Formats: sequence, C-alpha cells, structure tokens
Amino acid sequence: MKKFLTVLILVFAVFLGGCDRERPAIFFSSHPIDKNTFNPDQVSNKNFWVGQKIYFLVYYPKGFPTNSIRLQVITKKDDVKFYGIDIVQVRDVHVKQGSMIYRGSFCLYKNSLHYLRVFSPDDWNVPLVQDWFWVRES
Repeated sequence: MKKFLTVLILVFAVFLGGCDRERPAIFFSSHPIDKNTFNPDQVSNKNFWVGQKIYFLVYYPKGFPTNSIRLQVITKKDDVKFYGIDIVQVRDVHVKQGSMIYRGSFCLYKNSLHYLRVFSPDDWNVPLVQDWFWVRES
C-alpha cells in the first residue's frame, strides 16, 4: 500500500508540477527591437529617462484572439497612497489575428512608475498582458 501511495503521489507531482506553460510577456528596450537585434540582456531593462524613446515588444504565445488590441499606458500617482493612477496614452492598433508579436514605441515625459497594459476588444476589464517600467529624470 505504501508503494502504491508513493507512486501515486510521484505521478501527481510530475503531472501537476511539470513544465511551466509559455506566458505572455512585454519586453522593453531603449533600442529598436526586431528579430535580428533581439537580445534578452537589452530588453530586460525597465528603467528609462524622461523623453527617451521606449521600444516594446508584446509577445502573446497563443496568438492574439482578435485583429485589434488596445495598448494602455498608465502612471501611478506619487501623492496617492493606494493605487492612484492616470491614463497617459491609449492606442487601438490593428494586428494580424493569430499573430504572436506586436512591436511599437512611445515617449513619456513624466517621472514615475508606469504600466503598459494590452487588452482585447472582447474584454476591456482584464488585460491580456501587463508589465511595469520606470521613467526617471536624468
């Protein structure tokens, strides 16, 4: 009986704790991102200067569910204690349905913590993927 329970627990551990699935991600860089210049060391940077062009790549491994996505850049207010935010930019962009990658860029001029959130038109409440980055004075 002990052997059976041990084997059963081992099988459950292997199946339930196996490899992690690919997750959506946003990569940021201060240099343009394409398949020839993609370098994980460069895109791991999340600190930028005020007025610096911020390049980003949105990776969605399942493929975007629709032919458009909404990009939303929000900033956290420093003077509010709990999650006060301002919407800085909103863009609706066309993507090829089923495509896994979208690249773009923007500039920000406010010294703060920012978030880039990506939404599907099917659900404006829950982002497909989101990530944070800092914009600081030089």
